[in-house]
Amino acid sequence: MNPRTVTAIVVTYNSGRFVDRILEDLLAMDHVDRVVVVDNNSSDDSTARVRSRIVREKVTLIESASNVGFGAAVNRAVNEECQHSEFIAVVNPDVGLGADVFDRLLDQFDDDQLGVIGVQLARSDGTPVSSARSFPSRSTILRRTAVEVEHGGRTISVDWLCGAFMLWRHDAFREVHGFSSDYFLYYEDVDICRRARELGWDVVIAGSVSAVHDQGHGAKTSPALLRANRRSRRRYARRWLGRSGWGAALAADVLEQAGTTLRRIGLRR
Repeated sequence: MNPRTVTAIVVTYNSGRFVDRILEDLLAMDHVDRVVVVDNNSSDDSTARVRSRIVREKVTLIESASNVGFGAAVNRAVNEECQHSEFIAVVNPDVGLGADVFDRLLDQFDDDQLGVIGVQLARSDGTPVSSARSFPSRSTILRRTAVEVEHGGRTISVDWLCGAFMLWRHDAFREVHGFSSDYFLYYEDVDICRRARELGWDVVIAGSVSAVHDQGHGAKTSPALLRANRRSRRRYARRWLGRSGWGAALAADVLEQAGTTLRRIGLRR
């Protein structure tokens, strides 16, 4: 492998309004030797926009015949196109990156135990959004809450990182066998970080490094995405927290659905 080179993977699904920005950001970076875009059967102009940005074979487009989900799309890119870079960056299409992001992160990998590193994500106005959290427990799943990590701008070990931006050591990603195909969307980032930590890899956030992540924050979640979130929560809870964790996830489903029903009744009155 060539040292200090990054293959960036971007998974698109109807991401046409974002994809130009992230491709421009990535193509301008010296450390990025390739950008692999996996399109999950978009119905908008995502693939046309990617094709228009293919430069000197630095951009590769993989078109999926169906929406296989986030983790499966990343795994396909790694298996088919990521053989020669020491590092793999998983980057959402709605993320915006500063020119020095990889310069500031790659030196951290002088630590041989570092498997994956993330950054502080924020809206375009600078408001921080979820970037690193503690692992879900039975009680937090039941309460439908998340415990955010307070890094204070430091570089510290964390339980798990938001999958919107992850910079992986290739060897670590391979050792954990990539993202689990059990998750279509949501919780795949929690699961892979947990498996990495169990294998002895460190999971770290560089709190002083930031990236823009706007999509979805503050927007109403669609019913389809809510269902996907609940399915993934149940799968995660069963895998990592046993039957009692699965029961907590089922109870959380009931509470969420009851809350939705009560809000609807209130709106109709």
